[in-house]
Amino acid sequence: MALSLDKSIQSVLAQSFTDWELLIVDNCSTDHPDEIVKRYSDDKRIRLLSIDEKDRSKARNHGIANSNGDYITFLDADDTLHEDYLKTYAIIFEKEPILLCISDLTVIGPSGSYVLKKSRYMHLPQLNYALNYGHISIAGPREVLMQYKFDGQIGEDRFYLAAMSNEIKFLFTKKPFYFYNDEYIISSGVILKKRFDIEFNSLSRYYSNCDKNIYLDYSFHNAIFDQSIRNFYVAKFYSFDAIAREILFSSKIKPYSFISLAKYLKVFIYYYIVNFKKRPTGETLEKEI
Repeated sequence: MALSLDKSIQSVLAQSFTDWELLIVDNCSTDHPDEIVKRYSDDKRIRLLSIDEKDRSKARNHGIANSNGDYITFLDADDTLHEDYLKTYAIIFEKEPILLCISDLTVIGPSGSYVLKKSRYMHLPQLNYALNYGHISIAGPREVLMQYKFDGQIGEDRFYLAAMSNEIKFLFTKKPFYFYNDEYIISSGVILKKRFDIEFNSLSRYYSNCDKNIYLDYSFHNAIFDQSIRNFYVAKFYSFDAIAREILFSSKIKPYSFISLAKYLKVFIYYYIVNFKKRPTGETLEKEI
């Protein structure tokens, strides 16, 4: 993780847009981020903060509270940015200062990478998008982001976006400039399945704490179904066939419309009747998820 943090910092230093500050929040890391940050002590744009518990939501909230810029974006310690990431956002905010920008992702795994085009879902209602596809690759006005709090350890980015989905317009950059490192998370089928279960439980807990209405019901069940199908494709892509089979036949997958039923039957027939051993390529994975 220490090496990953150094790469993350390097990707910020390489930005073509240079008017930024980098706040690194140490949430009881065992990788000694203070030693890494010392290497960059000459650059006053980089600051190290700390909190006394291992809670990434509180770390994000602490970073927001201590920021000085007009706009905020996020970067996890094992991820990196394209050199024009900040420049792209800066150009957008010059034209329309009050909105939330969302970047596509380049997902990097142990056996390949693929582009996750979140902009493909820009037609969805914003709450639906947030619960289904929300990710930390966002940027927005500090004055807006300060009004909301991250909460939880898994899915906190989705719920953060969901909370503001009725208050601010989402805009998609259509550029995969955020490089999301999935190598550790997908290092084994057990870890992958555990992540899927935690995501499901987080969504269920969020739903149980909300005031129910038809729109929320649709968004929640849509999120559960589509997330399960995406998880299936990811498991197949990384050759965790047993995990893929368990996901597809899970009681959590309940088609909620003719469209979702057709999607389920397509996956079932193609992978479990036509060719069970078939693995999606990076191109197929990008298309399906």
